[in-house]
Amino acid sequence: MEAAGNRTSPARLLALATVGLDGKPQARTVMLRDFRAESRELTIHTDFRTPKVEEIRRRPGVQCVFWDRAQELQLRGSGNVAIHAGDALARIAWEGVDLAGKFSYLTAWPPGGDVGRP
Repeated sequence: MEAAGNRTSPARLLALATVGLDGKPQARTVMLRDFRAESRELTIHTDFRTPKVEEIRRRPGVQCVFWDRAQELQLRGSGNVAIHAGDALARIAWEGVDLAGKFSYLTAWPPGGDVGRP
């Protein structure tokens, strides 16, 4: 899947569904960072402070949905997720993020937090 390296690919953005801390489904859009066909592994990045990290730790089963409007093609995949934080894989991934991308993860407020206004 070439979507990981192609900023214009419709498959670069996908829906990731987890089981929320309250037991209800949670879905959000994430960006595909890497795909390894031989092992069927996807890589995404996330802010460690986001609730999905704890959701995945509690219940690692997830589902991903890719949608390509031009081809009218939907791909769904299910599997288990591993969180990498503070390990060698996380450090390598962080080093590969450009400066603009790093700013997305360096905010004072955690993702999904209440900003106190609309």
